[in-house]
Amino acid sequence: MKKVYYLCAVLSAILLASCSNSNVTNEGPHALQQLTLTLSGGPISRSAITTAPVQGDEAKIHRVTIGIFGTDHKVKSIQTKDQANASTPLSGAVNFTVNNFVAIGDEVLVVCNAPTANAFAGVKTDGDFFKAATYDIVSTCNGDAVSGTVPKTPDVQLTTSLPMFGKGVIATDGAGGFKADITVNHSVAKVSIGNISVAFDANGAYANATFTPQEIFLLNASQTAYYNCDTNTSTFVASSAFLTGENAPASSTLATAAYIGTGATAISTTALSTAGTATFAAKSYFYTNPNTNTTPTKLIIKGSFVAYSGATAQTCYYPVIINHAQTGTTSGGSTFTPDVADSYVLAGKDYQISVTIKSIGNITNNPNTNITPASLAVTLTVSNFTPVTQNVVFN
Repeated sequence: MKKVYYLCAVLSAILLASCSNSNVTNEGPHALQQLTLTLSGGPISRSAITTAPVQGDEAKIHRVTIGIFGTDHKVKSIQTKDQANASTPLSGAVNFTVNNFVAIGDEVLVVCNAPTANAFAGVKTDGDFFKAATYDIVSTCNGDAVSGTVPKTPDVQLTTSLPMFGKGVIATDGAGGFKADITVNHSVAKVSIGNISVAFDANGAYANATFTPQEIFLLNASQTAYYNCDTNTSTFVASSAFLTGENAPASSTLATAAYIGTGATAISTTALSTAGTATFAAKSYFYTNPNTNTTPTKLIIKGSFVAYSGATAQTCYYPVIINHAQTGTTSGGSTFTPDVADSYVLAGKDYQISVTIKSIGNITNNPNTNITPASLAVTLTVSNFTPVTQNVVFN
């Protein structure tokens, strides 16, 4: 049975206490009171995959920013709390000092692991909070230490600094104080790679072909996104640039981001033939921002294809449009049905992809060129980070 894990933030206010906060904005000349944010870890649903990250790491929180807004949508308080000790994530009670202008029914917005403490400076309304601040996907490489005591690792995405977002409403706690129960979800999506295998037809044109997978990367990954991880299209950044993770692309107008690719070292030195499954030690997952189907995000498998013994090896690409029902795509043995919207990448989803290669791929030196009909069988599963499973067969 698959376990479903979630993050939960319990917010309660207690009178007549004080605490130390950073980046404090309290609107209105009112007395102060303590607001205690209690963070409790829970399960995030995800199927196991090769070299998958530790579930608990993906749930770690090192910075919390809260925004409190009245029913008129105007800001009452925005505050950030950092964990100074990089090796220990925030947990338990996190104290904020707020004014007593806070009332039952106020909206509470929470962002975890924002890359800077002042990301929401100048916000005046909840609409500003949703849309004014964006994050760059490179922030997933920023490390655990919000204080900067640990160097950034620009070519490596870390499982422990993922942006998250949640919202709730302040209610009475029944004892003269306030509370708000808030579920925090990941603002990024995850793309997980399972098996890469071949199944060349013993009686077909490529009966004696071999394929050696060399590189896996994301293409058309959206660079910027809003923290708000609602799934409606209004939360996408229309002006976002797009990235490729390909190492030394032959031709590309996209900026290269090494952290969404496996890099220069070949992921496999084994040529797959007739029937076989590639095994490789490289990281088999990437984090990416939500994206629409206008310039859809793709997972690209790049490798060396030899049509028959003695033939010249050709570099070819097998593109998989994430969350797209392309020819040969299945999930759980049935035809794949896109999650929510075809070719959209949504926050908090784990797109789990396995591929079976049955023919030669795209040899145009342009990994963005799709294969029609598909030469790849793709198994794709989507779930809450939530897996989406996608199996694609390239015939």
